[in-house]
Amino acid sequence: MMAERYSHEGINFYPMIRNWSLPSVRYLVRNPEEVLSNPDLNYVNSVTYDGRVLTTVGPSTSPMLNFLHPQVKAAFMAMLQRLLDDLGQEESVKGISLFTASHSTHGFGTLEVGYDDYTVKLFAEEMGLELPEPQGPVSDRFRQWYQWLKENHWERWLQWRCQKQTSYYEELAEMVAATREGLKLHIMLREPKTMLDIVDDLTVYYYEHMVLDLDTLASNPNIVLTRNQFPIDYRWTLTLGANSPYRAPLIAAERAGTLETIIYRDFDVDWLRPLLGKISGFTMHERYFETPDAAFKHSRLQLPFGWEQEPDWRVTQPKPTGRYALEHYARDLALHDAVFLTRGGYNLGTQGMEDLLLPFAAAFTSLPAEAFETLLEDQGVVVRGLDREGCHWGYAVNSEGEPKEITVQFSGTGFLQQHGLNRGEIFLDDGRITIQLQAWDLLVWSTEEIWPENIVVK
Repeated sequence: MMAERYSHEGINFYPMIRNWSLPSVRYLVRNPEEVLSNPDLNYVNSVTYDGRVLTTVGPSTSPMLNFLHPQVKAAFMAMLQRLLDDLGQEESVKGISLFTASHSTHGFGTLEVGYDDYTVKLFAEEMGLELPEPQGPVSDRFRQWYQWLKENHWERWLQWRCQKQTSYYEELAEMVAATREGLKLHIMLREPKTMLDIVDDLTVYYYEHMVLDLDTLASNPNIVLTRNQFPIDYRWTLTLGANSPYRAPLIAAERAGTLETIIYRDFDVDWLRPLLGKISGFTMHERYFETPDAAFKHSRLQLPFGWEQEPDWRVTQPKPTGRYALEHYARDLALHDAVFLTRGGYNLGTQGMEDLLLPFAAAFTSLPAEAFETLLEDQGVVVRGLDREGCHWGYAVNSEGEPKEITVQFSGTGFLQQHGLNRGEIFLDDGRITIQLQAWDLLVWSTEEIWPENIVVK
């Protein structure tokens, strides 16, 4: 029903798969004693480097299920195919999104796991290696295999894991693309969470920990890489410092003198460099403000008997005032030339920000959803252009909290079409226009016979 309504209203829809387990293979999640004592047992549990057999999963943990196991793979693909069969022909559906976190059932998730019987034996077989027999109790085999890999085949092991993960995503993308022309697989990178997962090198993190070959995935025409952001964490920490909700890692960063660096990492070009040119868009997740057992628990609304029970907790979050509401939108566009920007989470959304978001959204959505060429980066202002079907498109975005003035000298006289809520045609009798950009502002234009030759920021 949602997809049909969105198709009728002209709204794009990206159904998301976010799962922790797969009920159809739950019977193969064995108890640890069985797994440890029987190397020939068919099980789907993930096993860690130190021999722990996982039977539970939670946010930011390693996955409970081994995604490489044939029955896990078949179950996940069957779930994806059902989604494609039900929704894939709806015009509103532009792709299927995978919520890709450390605990997700469609990947290794962390370097901590992957040392189970099936995976290690498959690695040895495909690499032409002889897997050593465990010395001592059979239950110690996982730890010993990890040591064997670490000491003898570590780089090959990392490469093999990455190849397996990449091949799996390519297979899922082919399923999506085969359903309808233009349908794509969106891989949304949930981690690292900037204020909680203190990661200094994203290249190492994504390759070793999340097991993602970003270059190969980004080059696949059927795959779109997106990133999950948590603007509330930025606002919390910017205001409260190490006293924000994620105290432990932030207190350590404050003691090390790196807290300010961490606060601004979502906008740090050097830190983000492994993602630049690969990320096509962002999902801004506004997580809840209270803890689950906070306000309203003892005074919640009592509904009549038989109605759906009211939840035990409420969710909300402090929202930025004035033009601060646009900060993440403008900065993400300036840094990444984002094709799409979305916002959601456990809260009431954009209420109170509409007057500012509507002009920005109208300008942003008027742009062709293609990669633009950067023409200028100066004093926080980024100007980009795109030649498309005889028309030159351009946009100027201010990524800073202070107004800026830019002067654009075009190749000659002519008409400039401004897009967005203030849509209109401007004649440039001297081929020049001066633009006033407010804090975190966006201006979009198009021309047919003239193009920018010189741009100056004041």
